[in-house]
Amino acid sequence: MAGVDAEDVRQQRQGLNEALFREVNERLEETAASTDADGSIDFVCECADGECTERISLTVADYESIRSYSTRFLVRPLHVLPDVERVVDRTDDHAVVEKVDADAVAVVVQHDPRAR
Repeated sequence: MAGVDAEDVRQQRQGLNEALFREVNERLEETAASTDADGSIDFVCECADGECTERISLTVADYESIRSYSTRFLVRPLHVLPDVERVVDRTDDHAVVEKVDADAVAVVVQHDPRAR
């Protein structure tokens, strides 16, 4: 395709994958809230890998803290993409990353169900 930057396409695909995983986690959180779950629940890794199925156990409150920013995602530590995101928090089993690439930011904000 003439005029299409492969890097832009890759970043858009990654952003869409992350938005999809975020949507799954939104449903998990809703389910937990409707059942008065007080403890941790298993959220899906919100990385750019469309085939990732790894889970991360967090409380709903901890996940809400991450979700208060449209540009932040919950990922496994080895799933960080330093070319488009920076780590803002890290534990042994997960990292919170924030998109820093302008194209990636635009995609994730556009697809954030809470920003609509």
